[in-house]
Amino acid sequence: MRPRRVNLVTFCDKQLHVESVVLEDSLMFFYTQEQRSSSCIQQKTFSSKNIADKRKYLEEILAAVGMCMDVLHSSHSKMEIVAEFGKLLHETWMLKRSLGSGVSSPCIDRLYETARDCGAYGGKVCGAGGGGFIFFCVPEDAQNAVRKKLTELGALEIHIKFSRAPSRILFAS
Repeated sequence: MRPRRVNLVTFCDKQLHVESVVLEDSLMFFYTQEQRSSSCIQQKTFSSKNIADKRKYLEEILAAVGMCMDVLHSSHSKMEIVAEFGKLLHETWMLKRSLGSGVSSPCIDRLYETARDCGAYGGKVCGAGGGGFIFFCVPEDAQNAVRKKLTELGALEIHIKFSRAPSRILFAS
């Protein structure tokens, strides 16, 4: 099977840079079924009074992007890449989670810890946090356990495929 590719897109000096990296089929996406206001979470997390305090965490998260790129470009085995990438996801989630109380929730904490207990290396909530979507880096031999337990907790698995085509809604209820 041909490895999947994901693009790192950066913006610098009004220039768009796209770098393609290999990412194995180790990501699992779930919908938490918790809805929240992204703008409210962002406002609480990054008020003008506390932004200087958050700078260290944000710089560490940014530095982790470079470390992730190094891992994805490495010549390590598939299992080593997945494990190291997942470890970095876990570290950045812990940093993001510490940015503010609204970033996580009891539901997200329960899903995250359950996935880790089932063998996920790490994960991250998409967007501002507080609900919505969460993804995990999971070795293939642990994916069924993660799927089963998170589904039992009420999360809905979203099957994804990487594509060069732009994003589009394939199903709407």
